[in-house]
Amino acid sequence: MSIKLNAQSGGSVALDAPTQTTNSEDNLYKLPIADGSAGQVLTTDGSGNLSWVSQPTAGLIVADIIRLNTTINATNNSVDVITSNWERPDESDDVFDKIGAGMSESSGIFTFPVTGIYFVSFIARWYGNGSTSSANHIYIDATVNNSSYNTVAQSAAKCENSGQVTVIAQTMIDITDVSNRKMRFKRYAGNSNQQVLGNSTKNETFVTFIRLGDT
Repeated sequence: MSIKLNAQSGGSVALDAPTQTTNSEDNLYKLPIADGSAGQVLTTDGSGNLSWVSQPTAGLIVADIIRLNTTINATNNSVDVITSNWERPDESDDVFDKIGAGMSESSGIFTFPVTGIYFVSFIARWYGNGSTSSANHIYIDATVNNSSYNTVAQSAAKCENSGQVTVIAQTMIDITDVSNRKMRFKRYAGNSNQQVLGNSTKNETFVTFIRLGDT
């Protein structure tokens, strides 16, 4: 049986039921009250209640890099948040381009542009600067309330004398609320002469953010 709607100037639109439903049940679909927005599609909750939702976005919609633009000294036996000297690579000089709106940063606190599940990679290049530290640490911290932070990833390596070492910490994070779920990055060295290398023309210490999909 079909429901047929005739157009004013000719032609028609019809809805037709299947030959048979599962177990010959009577299926009821309840239309939403609102019209929905442009580009939205109808979805069911499994019980026949229909609602308008935005279509899933194909491909990456956020990919960004933020780097340390100058070298900073470690504080002896102190874990410190890197609160300044972050920058996005120049999109013309560095042949760089982000995808989407990109990250925002203020006093070392990183805010995500849209909700979603993100891959985050923190790469730090340490320089011994004539001293030795048995363990140079980096940390990725996250908050779910825009207040208290917990370390979600940590990595360390030994750096000796005038040598250099690269330390990598990585994680995935579910950003369900861009106002409250944020990140920050910390460093630690056992000797105050140790340095975290930064550069304004190339990536030495930097963070990569890639949105993998919806939350």
